[in-house]
Amino acid sequence: MKAIQLLALMLALSGAFYYAPVAHAASQQSPLFYVSSYWGYNTTVITAYPGATALPLTIRATYAGPVTLYNVTMVVKPRFPIVPIKGEPNASLFLPELTPGTSVGLVGLYNVSGSASLGVYNETLSIVYYAEVEVPQVGPTLVRGQEEVNFSVPITGYSGIKLVSYRTTPAVIYAGDTAGVLTVYLVNNGNAVASDLTVTATFSSPLSQLYPGSNSIYLAYLPPGRIINISFPFSIENYSTSKLVRLPGGTYIESSAPASFNSTVKIAVSTSSGNYTFFVPVSVVPAAHFVVVQSYYPKLTAGGSSYVTLQLSNIGGAESRFTTLTLLMGPVFTQYASSSENPLIAVESINQTVGDVEPGQSFNATFVISVASNIPPGTYYMPVLISWRQEPTMAPMYQIVKVPLVVSSSSLIPFSDGISTTWLYIIAIIVIAVLVALVFARRKK
Repeated sequence: MKAIQLLALMLALSGAFYYAPVAHAASQQSPLFYVSSYWGYNTTVITAYPGATALPLTIRATYAGPVTLYNVTMVVKPRFPIVPIKGEPNASLFLPELTPGTSVGLVGLYNVSGSASLGVYNETLSIVYYAEVEVPQVGPTLVRGQEEVNFSVPITGYSGIKLVSYRTTPAVIYAGDTAGVLTVYLVNNGNAVASDLTVTATFSSPLSQLYPGSNSIYLAYLPPGRIINISFPFSIENYSTSKLVRLPGGTYIESSAPASFNSTVKIAVSTSSGNYTFFVPVSVVPAAHFVVVQSYYPKLTAGGSSYVTLQLSNIGGAESRFTTLTLLMGPVFTQYASSSENPLIAVESINQTVGDVEPGQSFNATFVISVASNIPPGTYYMPVLISWRQEPTMAPMYQIVKVPLVVSSSSLIPFSDGISTTWLYIIAIIVIAVLVALVFARRKK
């Protein structure tokens, strides 16, 4: 018997076989295989999902007997939703001999169709083998057999994008701010990786993306349960409203102030398995805003000093707390300080505390200033810094108002300023002539 088996094996390996009639082969007990599969490799298990690419599929085949098989070839025959990768062979395995109780594994890379539904699909493992059977009038002979064994492949993975939270930087955006940042927090609340994510923020006026491309970001993948934050910088267009400011005497002037508004930002997320849309509100709250209603001052001359009284009004939509005015000294206007005054006290006097100013409220502030010498007559601007605290965050706020002041020509002109030497000689001659005339007049008396 062993000699016959050895001869049959040699014939099988050489490609010369005897094909027994099907009826004869059917009289023998067919080989029994148990096949299972999982997505992953070795101990790493992966959850497959519609649209997944290049996932390893491991197939485990256990041969239960009853006889030893020879020249066993196992090949996976994939069908929907399993899609072979172009250039990649199907998972296959060749075994010269397969004894009962043996388990083997096959591994291949496959894509999952994006149109697949969640569920468990049947795939096929084709097994071609040669077995020794007893053929009447011939004796033990190797015959070819083939089994098409179904096994289950689970497609149970799904990804889902959810908006967890959002915030702006700064936390509170006030009217008059020119830029900000919107940060959104997204999570994959599925059980599989979300791949090929593109997150885009669409702003509506008066908000807009800060620079081209700053409103979109690409992510290769997002694992399940992972929360990510994505920031989108944006600019705020000049959005203002006109208001009437009452002047002393009952007249009004029209002025504009930054206005508050509510806007909505559309967050669109596209993935390989689906699209998602979220809407995020962005609010710009009212803020104080100051305008110079009137200014009072006597004639200003180069090199002189004088007081300047300003009437200002809060035309914004919120109260300013702990309001302070500071004279910003420059090359034209500085804080006046007499020679007998302590310089430290003079420096402190450039600040004036006003306190809380409600919307629509006006107030006065007076500064004593010195005007630079050697400047031509004209209109110059005196900058004044207004600082305050703004609810609800009590954040420090700043605004600079520029007050136009008219500087006239000086009534006294220094000798060094525009008078030529010739005129000095003429004046001296006239003075001498007057003195000589006075001397002669006294002698005659």
